[in-house]
Amino acid sequence: MSKIDSLTIAELMPTPESVLRQMGVPKQRINLDKVYGLTEDAIKVFSDCAEPAGLLSEISKKEFAFIYKGEGNNAKNTPLEHIFTEADNLAVYALTLGNKVSKKIEELCNSDDVSVYEGVELEDYVFCGP
Repeated sequence: MSKIDSLTIAELMPTPESVLRQMGVPKQRINLDKVYGLTEDAIKVFSDCAEPAGLLSEISKKEFAFIYKGEGNNAKNTPLEHIFTEADNLAVYALTLGNKVSKKIEELCNSDDVSVYEGVELEDYVFCGP
């Protein structure tokens, strides 16, 4: 069984405060109008660019072992490697925000404009989550 989930941007949208905390902005500085304004700009860019979609699919133990091994950079002796072998059923879930978000982050970070901060903040939005 495979299922494609439609996700709304609202379901994924973090709060400006959570993004600023993720970026290390001290709590007492979060209310600065300039910083907060840039955060709101990043929210707008994210809302305009994000095309979220998820995929849920059942997977065999053999397939999961291959994925889990990856490129061999995982930590050794994690609980998961012992748990999945005993599982009755396994599934994997993948989420994308779409190519537009990645291209916009790259565009903002490569520009000479002061909006480069927005590119960094947009990236924090993408990785921070709600």
